[in-house]
Amino acid sequence: FRRDRIGARLICMLNVMRLSRKFGVSGTYLWLREPQDSPYPELADPRDFLAADFVARHIRIIDQPPERGQRQNVNTVTSGSNVEGFAAMLAAGQLYECDSLTEIIGFMDEPAAHAAADIRDIARQVVLAPPLAEALAKARGIVARAGGGDPVAIHVRRGDILDSDPWSYSAWPSKYVPDEFYRGFIDEAEGPVIAFSDTPAAVTQLAQGNPRVIAVGDLFDSRSLSVAARDLLELLLMADCAQVGAPGY
Repeated sequence: FRRDRIGARLICMLNVMRLSRKFGVSGTYLWLREPQDSPYPELADPRDFLAADFVARHIRIIDQPPERGQRQNVNTVTSGSNVEGFAAMLAAGQLYECDSLTEIIGFMDEPAAHAAADIRDIARQVVLAPPLAEALAKARGIVARAGGGDPVAIHVRRGDILDSDPWSYSAWPSKYVPDEFYRGFIDEAEGPVIAFSDTPAAVTQLAQGNPRVIAVGDLFDSRSLSVAARDLLELLLMADCAQVGAPGY
């Protein structure tokens, strides 16, 4: 369970799917809908962007935050457990809840590379709703036709640190990367560069006519998509890239 936007929800769900498969137990992601005064109304129904049969297998939609007091936090437990020990606790009937936000949940005796490979394999099982699957295929086709090698990404963060009042002075060192750094990253890449940004004008200025730089907004019709659907497509397109040039934060 996560009470966040789509990225954190998907990371948590993938962890639950991985642990369920690894240990042969049932696991369900609880999708908070909040029909009244939701901070994320675009996330009311995961079937808007995930296939209905996939949702039925892995997700339960709820209207209120769940009661989790009888369950141990799996993120905390696994940091000090090995695979055999955790399997024994499951066999003894211990119940767990997962609220991972960004990390891949692993075990003391499990190589991080193995856990990451598991997550990649699990992610391939996620099935998009047909309209999003079609939009993603078209976007990938545009990138492929750009040619020149595998795509890389840049995340140009501007709006939330420059356009707000007051400006976020204290956060600049971890959120801001000058244009010159991005241009150096672009010069090192041979293939297309997908530019993700909250400020499209910043990408236009950064590219300065470089045809290899493709604004992610040019890869699909964002006007026909909800905020959550657009975010999901952007996440998947960024995940296609071998490298991402971005601020450290």
